[in-house]
Amino acid sequence: MAILLKKYVPVAGTLTENGTIMSIVGKGGTAKFVPKNFNDATKRVVIVIKNKEGESAVLSCSAQVSSHLRNLKKDGKSASELLSWVAGLPVLENEQGTSFISMPSNGGAAEINLDTIKVVETAEFLPEELVAF
Repeated sequence: MAILLKKYVPVAGTLTENGTIMSIVGKGGTAKFVPKNFNDATKRVVIVIKNKEGESAVLSCSAQVSSHLRNLKKDGKSASELLSWVAGLPVLENEQGTSFISMPSNGGAAEINLDTIKVVETAEFLPEELVAF
């Protein structure tokens, strides 16, 4: 059976992507964490965003993003480093109109242009070598 490649079309009525924090607030915008919320692991992290006109909104992070941000903080990352990372993540809106910051739909996996790689002949390997992969 041949592999059939086709264009991915998201299921209608699920999530709408509204850009990133950077694209929403634009040049001159700001973002900040709410420390009390950030330090409460029972809650999702929220970020206050503001554009240069002073208009603001509060965005919640998904559970996965919240957990990752807290782990990065434990690893010694500063608030500005954390905000730099989260500023490029997609802001999604669900069917109820609630917006939240999510991990990329590709799970953050690297995508490689196959035109740029050289295919190497592979040697035989033992199945236990796959465990390290």
